[in-house]
Order: sequence, then structure tokens, then C-alpha cells
Amino acid sequence: MKPRILIFSHGGLAEELLKVAYDITGKKSGVEALGVYRCQSAESVKSRFSETVERLVREGSLLVLTDMLGGTPSNITMRNLVSGRMEVVSGVNLPMLIVALQKKDTVSDVKELASVVSRAGRRSCIDCRKEMGV
Repeated sequence: MKPRILIFSHGGLAEELLKVAYDITGKKSGVEALGVYRCQSAESVKSRFSETVERLVREGSLLVLTDMLGGTPSNITMRNLVSGRMEVVSGVNLPMLIVALQKKDTVSDVKELASVVSRAGRRSCIDCRKEMGV
């Protein structure tokens, strides 16, 4: 089965990243965005996350892209890993999400998808002045 993707972030970042990525790649199935907002209780966030993960993992493996290592989305994800069927990559950015959307239907192993996506994220972070020699 093809890996599913969950983008999990602070505020509306996940939803907005997904909207922009869909503008570029077209809409894909098996991809969801979930945000953590200040007005939500910790229990509410954990419950929404657990329900989403349970549903997505039931349909196959899951790659969770979080916004920041050590933040609430990342911490909740790491406490709720589903052994062998779930991978987590922190530091989500638009280039990494686009690669994830492009590769999710051709890569069946979620660990391989996590590796490809994390490499894409690292390659997209560039000191432009240094790179351009300006």
C-alpha cells in the first residue's frame, strides 16, 4: 500500500502548506493537515491526532511531517509512534512537501519515503548570498 502523509504543525501552517503544494502538484489522496491552536486543550489536540493517525495507519503506512523538532506537534507524534508503520520527519517546508506528494505513489516503503523527503528538505535550505557568490 502507498504511504499516507500527515502534516502536523502549529497554527494553520500545515493547512496552508498543503494548499500551496496542491496548487503546484494537484490534489493527492491520502494526505491530511492538522494544526495545533492555542485555544485547544492538550487533550483535544492529542485526541484529534490519535483519531487521525489511527484512521490513516489502518489504511497503510504513515509519514508525519512536523514543523519543528521539540514543538508540540513533534512531541505528540514521537510519543505516539506506531512501530513499523509510521515515520516522522521534522522541519517541514514546501520543497520537501512537494517531493513527498510526488513520490508517495511510487515509493511503497515509508522509511524510504522519509529518507527521500528529509534529503529534499535539507537540499532546499540554502544560504543564497553564499551560493550565488554575491
